[in-house]
Amino acid sequence: GKLAEELVVIGAHLDHLGMGEFGSRSGPGKLHPGADDNASGSAALLVLAEKLVASYRELPEDADLRTIVFLAFSAEESGLNGSAFYCRNPLAPIAQHAFMINFDMIGRIEGKRLSVSGAKTGAGLPEFLAPYFAATPLKIVQPNGMS
Repeated sequence: GKLAEELVVIGAHLDHLGMGEFGSRSGPGKLHPGADDNASGSAALLVLAEKLVASYRELPEDADLRTIVFLAFSAEESGLNGSAFYCRNPLAPIAQHAFMINFDMIGRIEGKRLSVSGAKTGAGLPEFLAPYFAATPLKIVQPNGMS
């Protein structure tokens, strides 16, 4: 369809260093749980890919759908190297990228609280997300400086 040249990137990161050093909230030398940090986002990426492939197959071939790119980044724990590499070497010009969703630490929902960063960064995104945020039983928290 008409939107096929526009890309939506859905990503997560795979790597884990084991002990907290770079970027760890726990501090140097303390266990940095990779299953929470990385595996939860990577698992969501795979589940979402499976569901979106099935949904796209059910639609007419000429439907106006964006191309969805699923990326599993590596070397993120040592400086966002995988995602930076993609930004320097994208599949299509960055101007054709309509949207990006990144799953990171989605397995950590404590006190029915979900942190959603970047939800105010795209034109129309806050309005699009508002009904979903209103319908969830989770408390949506949007960190300052990452809106």
